[in-house]
This record gives sequence, structure tokens and C-alpha cells, in this order.
Amino acid sequence: MKAWLERKTRRAEVARQWAALGDCDACGHPWSEHAGTDNDLDGMCGECAYEFEHGERTTDGAGCMLPLPSAL
Repeated sequence: MKAWLERKTRRAEVARQWAALGDCDACGHPWSEHAGTDNDLDGMCGECAYEFEHGERTTDGAGCMLPLPSAL
């Protein structure tokens, strides 16, 4: 039970840290979708990749490849 609580507490702390960072200046998506979070697609922001895959891109620009800031 203690390990479960520790994992839950750690996930909550990481979520607070991501929220404090705000969104990526380059693409406007949450940092929680960028490389270094396991939500990216081969280094591309996961939200940018999703937009490409589903034809929802509103710009002709390439997908964002910025990694999660080293603050985390």
C-alpha cells in the first residue's frame, strides 16, 4: 500500500511541475506531451503528432521537436 501511495504522490508532484511550466512557446501544447515524458512520438510533441495523424493541423509548420525543459 505504501508503494502505491508514493507513486500516486510522485505523479501528482510531476503534474504540478508541468502545470507550473505552462505551455510550449513554439507550439502552444502542454510540456507534458514533449520529448522526455514518454508522450512524444519519435521526439515530436505528442499533440503535434496527433494533429498530423488526424488532419487537424492548423499550420503548415513542422511539428515541435523541443524536449521537456530541464527544470523537471
